[in-house]
Amino acid sequence: KFEEGKAFEVAASERTKDAQLSETTKRKLQKRAQLLNTEIKSEFAKAMAQLRHCAHHYKQTRQDIERALRQRDRKLADYSRVDGRLEELTIIVEETRRDNAALQRGKEDAEVRARSLEADLSDQRKQWLNY
Repeated sequence: KFEEGKAFEVAASERTKDAQLSETTKRKLQKRAQLLNTEIKSEFAKAMAQLRHCAHHYKQTRQDIERALRQRDRKLADYSRVDGRLEELTIIVEETRRDNAALQRGKEDAEVRARSLEADLSDQRKQWLNY
């Protein structure tokens, strides 16, 4: 019985040692889990901050693009108006050139007639003078 008791004590002692070991291991694992949980929370917080930062820049960039598109549309409208006005002015210039060419031809015709009339007048004066 003594030996059985001694064996029981040894077995109990080993079980206690295993229980203590497992308790120590359990504490170490809990501590490690807490550290990992803290690291994960920290990384998650950093990721959320980066996400908010990126969202802000995305919003800013989208606004810049929209502003640039509105400016481009305004410039295109201005160019379109200028282009229409340019066409109008081009037509007016062409009409003015045609009118000027017609007036120049009329002037040349008038000068030819004036010389002709001067020559006729000169001839008639000579005839009158000879009478």
